[in-house]
Amino acid sequence: MTVVLALNLLAMLPPTAAAQPASTVRISVNTVQGLREAIAQSNLNPAQGFEISVATNLTLTEFNDSGAALPPIRGILGLTGPGSLAGGGPGSGFRLLTIEAGGALALNSIMLTNFHANGDGGVIRAEPGSEFSIFFSSFTHSGASGAGGAIYATGALSAEIDSARFEHCTAMRGGAVALLSAQTQSSQVLTIGSSDFLHNSAGSGGALYLEGSVNVEENRFVSNMATTLGGAIDLRGSGGAAIIANRFDGNRASVFGCAANIDLAAQSQPARLIGNSVMGADCDNVLFENPSGGIYYLHNTAVVSRDNRVIDSTARVVQRGNISSAEPQPRRPKLLCADFGSGAFQSQGGNIATDASCVLDHPTDLITEAPGLQPTAEGLLALTTTSPAIDRGAAGLVSIGDDPDSAQILPCSYRDGRGLGRPQDGNGDGIFECDSGAWEWQGGPDIGAAQSGIYYDPLRSGEGHFLELIGDGRAVLSTFSYGPEGGMAWFIGVGQVVGNSVVVDALLSTRGGVFGAAFDETAIERFDVGGASLVFPTCQATDRPGHFAFGHAANN
Repeated sequence: MTVVLALNLLAMLPPTAAAQPASTVRISVNTVQGLREAIAQSNLNPAQGFEISVATNLTLTEFNDSGAALPPIRGILGLTGPGSLAGGGPGSGFRLLTIEAGGALALNSIMLTNFHANGDGGVIRAEPGSEFSIFFSSFTHSGASGAGGAIYATGALSAEIDSARFEHCTAMRGGAVALLSAQTQSSQVLTIGSSDFLHNSAGSGGALYLEGSVNVEENRFVSNMATTLGGAIDLRGSGGAAIIANRFDGNRASVFGCAANIDLAAQSQPARLIGNSVMGADCDNVLFENPSGGIYYLHNTAVVSRDNRVIDSTARVVQRGNISSAEPQPRRPKLLCADFGSGAFQSQGGNIATDASCVLDHPTDLITEAPGLQPTAEGLLALTTTSPAIDRGAAGLVSIGDDPDSAQILPCSYRDGRGLGRPQDGNGDGIFECDSGAWEWQGGPDIGAAQSGIYYDPLRSGEGHFLELIGDGRAVLSTFSYGPEGGMAWFIGVGQVVGNSVVVDALLSTRGGVFGAAFDETAIERFDVGGASLVFPTCQATDRPGHFAFGHAANN
């Protein structure tokens, strides 16, 4: 067992006070006993960070009749590959580990397989007051007799899952993941992003069972199954969740909600469904079931090809900029939407549908048999050159809901499902308007190093951007503007060059600094303010000015 000092993996933990050690001990292990001893050492030093590298593939057995293969996590611990950890298979009755209150776990680039637990959490169980983050790791062939076939968390202070893979996991609720909110935790950070959920199954929530304010963004849900509700997602609780830019394909629910069942508490904040691409060929009932709580349904593209519907709802559904298509099936009454006489559906315009059942009565809505969709090899629903969806949506910020004083948003967000900056000027009229649906038509040629430069907004003195394309499809963006309290504010991030746009998903800012002798480096805090895109309609921005769009971070 080798021990050195380091600082890296644990920096991935969410920035709470409990999860920021002053230094980190790095340990490499190649035996089960060495792994257990390293965790025990971490538990004896809870303020010290420990990063454990598993150097080989290990098969674990139950530890001290605890229902887990490893000691509980009580300190600040990172666990990484290149090795893998395997459990005892079906019927073995133990998970990998439990994170206790005050404990923090970061996983990175490790494969976890074949764990099967009694109760909740087939691989990981996170207790109230714990924290965890997961990056580039896989959970396969695991299950729980309760909730969360791979991961179960209730009342966690923070939970972040990014670039992970969950495949063939099973449970009663949340075949892959179950995240439950504690009523006392109003500042929880719960995010699931850029991950794959494949062939998972459960009684409800074939892939995810979620409560409360969870951000689910840019994931891929394929062939997940629920025997009751929510083939991919079962969303419950007090509302405030966001389901953004995900891909749903081939998910099934035996009762309702092949993509998602959204059943929120009465009078709760509606769920936000924005920019999702949904293919429902294998669904026998409805893609989105919404009996309670309401939905803001914005710029989604959904296609059904059997005798099913896109949305069933007796709670309020606000629609803007969506494409709902039943092509090439013959039209049937109530094929796309059903409100069962509740009057649930409200249109704010820019919608396209192949029948009138979604109550699309805004002057900018369109009922047509030809929405102009074309599936891509990546499973997205692209627009054709003649699609009426191009530039059909909003050109700026809008209010969603009834309160005219509510915060305004760009309804199509700052990028589409494939990562292209939006809105674009697809028809060349000089106006940057959101396209209907989840896909944005590219309104200019691809950009390159020539677009590096300094850009100012002539209509907003003191605002602008420094942009440098640094190669390998990446760019550095520094944006200067004003803060909500007045005074200058700077945001910086590294993003991707996508087509004719630069897209940065994490713009960072700082706070806590003061000028002069009182400057204290330890008081500086870096935080995520949101994402942004710069869109170039031509290679010469002076001929046709470009467009900047910003979306604030979910927890900011």
